[in-house]
Amino acid sequence: MPTYRWLTIPMLTAALIPTLSGETRCPGNVASVPLRHVNRYQMIVQVSVNHSGPQDFLLDTGAQMTILDTSFATDLGLGTAGAAIVEGVGFHEAASTTNLDELAVGVHAVRSQRVVISDLTRLKETGLPISGILGEDFLEHFDMLIDNRHAQLCLDDTGEISLEMKGERIPYQTSTDTSAGSRPAKLLIMSARFYNGRRPVRLMLDSGSNSPFLYGPAEYLALGLIEGASWHGSGANGQQQAFVALPPQDLKISGIEMSKVPFLTLRSEQKGSRSHPASYDGLLPTGFFSSVFLSHDGEFAVLEPKY
Repeated sequence: MPTYRWLTIPMLTAALIPTLSGETRCPGNVASVPLRHVNRYQMIVQVSVNHSGPQDFLLDTGAQMTILDTSFATDLGLGTAGAAIVEGVGFHEAASTTNLDELAVGVHAVRSQRVVISDLTRLKETGLPISGILGEDFLEHFDMLIDNRHAQLCLDDTGEISLEMKGERIPYQTSTDTSAGSRPAKLLIMSARFYNGRRPVRLMLDSGSNSPFLYGPAEYLALGLIEGASWHGSGANGQQQAFVALPPQDLKISGIEMSKVPFLTLRSEQKGSRSHPASYDGLLPTGFFSSVFLSHDGEFAVLEPKY
């Protein structure tokens, strides 16, 4: 039975944040798709499934597979094609899969797509008004610009945006983790260094996360840097988890310096009880930047900080 990673960690209560997008076009005159920001760093995009809709989906580069809510899949009359497991921060659950004729965002479509069906009720109860989660199995077919400043998503299969992108091209690492039969995926992992850290760390660029997050911080941060306030919030599946707010951290990703980044961790992770595969050390929301360009073929990112 395949296992699919779903890493989003929405906390507390989500709220839609209105953003004025205007008529800005994507670089290379590529057609844009509107984004709605929610819960600080998360974003909603409209997705059509089998030529129906569109419906609101959470844009999530940290989700290995696209996920349809069970009730939405039932409304579409979709059957199941197999069993699967979805796992994320603090949970591990059974799910099923189905085969779609087409999955589309704006004018961009991927056909014959296998997706996961999972109950997103608890996640929706936190305030995320979604019918599904759009994952890397769809996004990896395109170059992608997440333009938070103008609240738009740019998908490109022509290479036009890449030609016009300015700024440092930072390579991201890939992972072919196939543990428990999971589908291999190119995870968007950036090498970073904390100014007071004991070793470099690997942070995944995660558009579905609403907070920077670290796994096992005791492995690379000094004791005084992993102590902080704690509270309970919702994990990726809407279940309550005990989180710890770490003291703000200064870090550097290639030539980009970031100050006072407010990372969270699970209370169980604070003392080194790592509950996640070792291919990366944490999550960094794409909403933390003014814009993020991701070249899936070139395996590099161009990051524009908000400061």
